[in-house]
Amino acid sequence: MKLNDPFLNDYLRQAEIVEKVDLTGEIVGILMRSGRKRLLIMNYPYLMLCCRRGEGEILFSVNLEVSFFGTCYIGVDRGDCHYTLVPADEEMQYEEFKKKAVEIARNVLAGELCADADPEGAFFE
Repeated sequence: MKLNDPFLNDYLRQAEIVEKVDLTGEIVGILMRSGRKRLLIMNYPYLMLCCRRGEGEILFSVNLEVSFFGTCYIGVDRGDCHYTLVPADEEMQYEEFKKKAVEIARNVLAGELCADADPEGAFFE
């Protein structure tokens, strides 16, 4: 899958994995918290990578997104498509993000959200 944010690789290198959650029998969500580095365009206080168990193939991400404009939303990145879903609070606590991210991810996997993009393929191109 091609990344929409060219700085997301920087985020992934400096972020910490908080926990993994089962989304389905074959899909796992890897919840991450940002490190100290601030990115240029978009920052992700929390992010959940959704991937196939065992293969590690990343299908999409659910993100708490804070732009350099100061706006904050929960969004989904599915390859060439980015979806801004709901406004959020930059100070959202981890447990609240986790609950929302798991619900959104399960809806994406069920085809109820963000269904117009193909989730197959490699996350990094």
